[in-house]
Amino acid sequence: MLKYNRYVVPIRNIETIKYSIKHYHLHNKLFNISTNEDKYNPIFYNNKIKRLIDERKFKEAISIPEEMEKIGVLPDDLHYNTLISGLAKYRALKYGGQVHEMLKKKGLLQKNIIFTNSLMNLYIKCDKLSEALHLFNEMLKQDQLGNKFTWNMLLDVFLKKKQGKEAFELYKRMKLFDVEIDGHSFVKILILCIKCNLQKEVTEMIAEFLNFEEVIYLEEYNKVIDVLAKGDFIEEAKVVNHFLLTATGIEYDEEFYVSIIKNCTKSNDRETGYTLYHELKLNGLLTKFKSFLGAFEIMFHKFNDKEKEIEIRQLDISPNKK
Repeated sequence: MLKYNRYVVPIRNIETIKYSIKHYHLHNKLFNISTNEDKYNPIFYNNKIKRLIDERKFKEAISIPEEMEKIGVLPDDLHYNTLISGLAKYRALKYGGQVHEMLKKKGLLQKNIIFTNSLMNLYIKCDKLSEALHLFNEMLKQDQLGNKFTWNMLLDVFLKKKQGKEAFELYKRMKLFDVEIDGHSFVKILILCIKCNLQKEVTEMIAEFLNFEEVIYLEEYNKVIDVLAKGDFIEEAKVVNHFLLTATGIEYDEEFYVSIIKNCTKSNDRETGYTLYHELKLNGLLTKFKSFLGAFEIMFHKFNDKEKEIEIRQLDISPNKK
């Protein structure tokens, strides 16, 4: 009989012996029993870190890199990142700070942006934004720009906390350091500045919005105009609405025109609204879609133009029109 731990496996033939050996190794994996071979395998230590963290044995987990070095196995980026990510998962701030100091002493923090990102993520999850910002600024002082993820991580925090001023300042720094920002993120910053009633910042961003090189979708233009109008930035809403109509190069289809009409209604943009109405009427497009007439009727009602409301209702729409 082959006996190990508290299990007894009967051996009757060679096939049973093979099964028993296989079962023995499987048992070791399942119950985290290490062999001499495992002790020189970096993957073994990475799995051990994960297990200890999931068992909330944070002190033992952060001692693993030192344990590895004692037997001549060098911890790599994966081990440290697994350690930091695991501590962030359980918001183990105290031990995360110790790993931070460990990386600084070893001179590893400046060598890999992944460590900076992981530590910033840990501090943000633990609601220690000041620590994350300090780490971020230290990174910049070392002439390291990080990557897109580094900047967007901070930006997301400012957006969630509705800190418009801070989000705008970060955006300015992104421009200064030539960090790419996509149209969606730009629009989110602009909308936050509008909601925070940051007059100067909104004016500056609107000017940049009209010349933004990245892709901005129609629904995002509409959202900006809607928020501007609700935030009493009426003139800015008119400017964006007029730009959308004349300079964006968006395909002029039903959705596009209806969006423009609705935007005119929201921003009380009579000039653009009436211009569009006469343009569509002149080109025989006014009755192309029922949605045009419905949107114009609402617009004229908002403008208190009874004559145009009646005119819209009297227009004939043939059965083949949508």
